[in-house]
Amino acid sequence: MTHYSMYNEDHIKPIVKKMAKAVIRNDAMTEKYHAVKTKYRSSRFMNISALPELESDLIKSLAEESEERM
Repeated sequence: MTHYSMYNEDHIKPIVKKMAKAVIRNDAMTEKYHAVKTKYRSSRFMNISALPELESDLIKSLAEESEERM
């Protein structure tokens, strides 16, 4: 990321942590966001909502780090 932008890891990491927290929070509200998850599970959107990375330990740890800072 730093290669393609003027931002370094220190600038990007807090934003990534907030995004991870949002992914985890929205996954917990599965019923509320069922239509969104279904929409982005289609091939038109490259099955983005079905990626196993969205439930990985890395995402969970980044989300926890975000909560600790608040």
